[in-house]
Amino acid sequence: MTTLIEVAKLAGVGKSTVSRVINNDPLVAEETRKKILDTISKCGYKPNSTARSLKKQDRKNLAIVIPHGKIGSYLSHAVNAQKIEGIASQALLEDYRLTIIPEQLNNPDTFREAIYKNDIDGVFILTELDDESLFDFFAQYSIQVMLVNWQARSRQMPFVMTNHDLAAQTAAEYLAKQNCKRIAAMNCLRPFSLPKFEEKALKLGLSFTKKWFWEFPAKTDADTIGKFFEQYTAAPHPERPDCIYISNNHMAADFIEAATKNNIHIPSDLKLVAFDDMLLASYIKPSLTCLRQNGEEIGRLAMKEMLKLLNKKTKNVEKMVPAELIKRKSA
Repeated sequence: MTTLIEVAKLAGVGKSTVSRVINNDPLVAEETRKKILDTISKCGYKPNSTARSLKKQDRKNLAIVIPHGKIGSYLSHAVNAQKIEGIASQALLEDYRLTIIPEQLNNPDTFREAIYKNDIDGVFILTELDDESLFDFFAQYSIQVMLVNWQARSRQMPFVMTNHDLAAQTAAEYLAKQNCKRIAAMNCLRPFSLPKFEEKALKLGLSFTKKWFWEFPAKTDADTIGKFFEQYTAAPHPERPDCIYISNNHMAADFIEAATKNNIHIPSDLKLVAFDDMLLASYIKPSLTCLRQNGEEIGRLAMKEMLKLLNKKTKNVEKMVPAELIKRKSA
């Protein structure tokens, strides 16, 4: 007698997808539904009503997808570990199964096999994808996706992330209270809005022009920061910024080192607020005033919203979590 697992293997899908078709789940792609129904017809599979009832009561299987080959460095960042902890702790409360699967875009067959083998119903993708065609794979097999701390570029996808706009605006508010007059910004992260930042700065009485917005890759080098200081030292004193918001702690550390080499003192000449609050933030001299991400809350909220999606209590999720201002010596 043919089993559900054998049907899934013959159709090239996960057994949960076969179960969804049997239970008339409207979210299964029509092409996938037809392929499964054809397979069922050919092999003479007859669903067991008791088994189907038990499946409906069974726990969902969820997976956390993290970068393959970079797991150690990824988890060394406290916020990344916190995100996983938040997802896992909430999954435990909700009695859901959770698996960690390394993303292997260079070996997609191995990745898909891991998804099939674990009968995954939903995935949390924790890092930005270079190739977003992976979303098509999940859609084809009716696997729910939740993006954790990033936003898709190519299409609308559910996400929970830090509110980068609000973080930048909070930095501007704090610097205005420190009697700063002219603000600069450097490498702000998506979905940071430069027009909103400029509007907020002007409302606070800070002057801001795009001349003092520096955008470049997160792994910036001293030469790039050097260009900022070339422009800074060449500008007349009344035009120089007296404060800056930098959205990367490593960049902020390089910035402070370059400032020292250029005889520019932080915070007396230039106050600095950074984003993220990694461990090094409190050890840099001067220590960094930061907007701290709440990784654990992001993870917990992502899990809660995933359950709503799986239980069809919502169709999409776009949630932003505020960052917390941590005051130290740089501003």
